[in-house]
Amino acid sequence: MPQIKNVFSSNRVNPPPQQETARPVTVADLLQRGANQNDRSVEPTGFNSIHELRNFARNNPLPNTLYRAHFGDREEIDAYGLERSDASDKKSGDDYLADIIKHTARTGGSGGGVLSLSGSLQTARRFATGRTVVQIDASAFSGRFKTTAQILLDDADRLMAAQKVSPNTVRKALENLQSEGESEAFYLDGDIPRNAVTQIY
Repeated sequence: MPQIKNVFSSNRVNPPPQQETARPVTVADLLQRGANQNDRSVEPTGFNSIHELRNFARNNPLPNTLYRAHFGDREEIDAYGLERSDASDKKSGDDYLADIIKHTARTGGSGGGVLSLSGSLQTARRFATGRTVVQIDASAFSGRFKTTAQILLDDADRLMAAQKVSPNTVRKALENLQSEGESEAFYLDGDIPRNAVTQIY
C-alpha cells in the first residue's frame, strides 16, 4: 500500500520570528547613564540618579504664589488673563507638555508660546522691561500648575515613548534645571485664566 504523504506537516508555514522592540528610554536611564563614568553615550545632567531628581522636586515644591513678566498690557490681562503669543497654534495636552520641556531645554525662552512662571517676584521683575508683572494664585486650579521638575518626573517618560520629545531634549532640560537651581512652573492648560490672576503690578 503506497504511503500517504502528510501534507499538513510539509505545508506548514513557520511564523515569522518575533522582533524585539527596544524599551523606550526613561528619565532614570538618562540620569544613570549620564552619571556613569564608563558610559559616555549620554552627557551628564548634574543629577546622579532619579532619587536626586525626586529630592530636588521635593525641596523645590510648587509655591502657592507665582509671578510672570507678561508681554500683554494691563487692560488685556485684566480682561482675558494671560494668553500665549501664537493664537493660531495653541497646543494642548501632551503636545503642550512637550513644548514646556523643549522650552526648558533652550536658554532663550519660547517667545511667549509657553508661559513660564516663577516663585520669585524679583525674578519676574528682572524680565519686566516692556512687560507687565503679574501675580498668580497657583492654588486656584488644583493640580493644573506644576514645576519643571515635577513635569520631568511625571510626564517625560510618556512623552519620550510617544516620540513627542527626544531623549536628548529631556537630557538638556534636566541639565538646565540643575544648573539654574530654581524650577520654573507652568499652567498645564496653556493660557492662564483671569481668575487665577490676583494682582497686576
